[in-house]
Amino acid sequence: MQGDRISIFKKIRKVIPAVGFVLILFYILSCFNIPEILHKIKNLERSYLLIAFALSCSQIIVATLRFYLFLKSTNNQYTFRICLKAVCNAIMYNCFLPSKAGDFLKVIVLTKNNNRRIDLSYVVLCERIIDIFSLVLIALTGLIIAQRFYLFIFTLGSLVLFIMLSTIILYLSKHWRIEKYIDSLKVTCIEFRKNLRFSFLAFLTCVLFWSINITIITTLFLSAGINLSLNQILSFWPISIIIGLLPISISGFGSRDITFISLIDMPEISESVLTATFLYTANLYWLLGIISAIIIVSKKLKNE
Repeated sequence: MQGDRISIFKKIRKVIPAVGFVLILFYILSCFNIPEILHKIKNLERSYLLIAFALSCSQIIVATLRFYLFLKSTNNQYTFRICLKAVCNAIMYNCFLPSKAGDFLKVIVLTKNNNRRIDLSYVVLCERIIDIFSLVLIALTGLIIAQRFYLFIFTLGSLVLFIMLSTIILYLSKHWRIEKYIDSLKVTCIEFRKNLRFSFLAFLTCVLFWSINITIITTLFLSAGINLSLNQILSFWPISIIIGLLPISISGFGSRDITFISLIDMPEISESVLTATFLYTANLYWLLGIISAIIIVSKKLKNE
């Protein structure tokens, strides 16, 4: 009976993002002026688009450095080249997986040992958590500068609630029979504290990674002819990225876009904003997925 429930849960987990993707696509096609969006794509400012493309390509190296530093901070010794292969695999799978789930496939490249893969999965989980904290930190900074105090309190409250829930889960782990998983996570966290130099560098790389992402979306807004203030982008784009990580669509398509459009509350430029956010998905997911696939294939051919 329990096995059947787990099987049903796994099927539902796979179906929800696909259904969400279709529903979001239907909503976009119904509520937005698609011919206007296509017209804007044809008339993009090419110079800004090239800058966004170059910055997007650089994210492969930054993401690899981030992963490399997280592994170093937990005493996992892997070469930068192996980390690059793992990250490229993750980026490739993230093209069609929800919640950037491809990130957890990085461990498959690193080792064939299942126990080691489980241990390394906690490193990836910690990387994801610190990513979210970095995004929240950037959003809180933007909200203070923009003087959006109500949204600042809501965002800060959500962070505090997340910390409280995590603490409760840690406390009740014995009763929920998940103690062995929590203990493995604790071991990973202890390693982080032991290697503060690499841990701090890993955190800085997370901030750098998302700062470049914000620069990319800013240049895409400029390419689409939108002059949003930096305060607006800093305040709302990190929140939109976090919503895009929820498993309700593929590659965060639509959920990230609609969240940002709702937060800025400027209906007169909705099509222009959607043009830029669509190009963000195209650049950082689909285009990088193709480039990553080329890197993986070229490395395989070289090894042969």
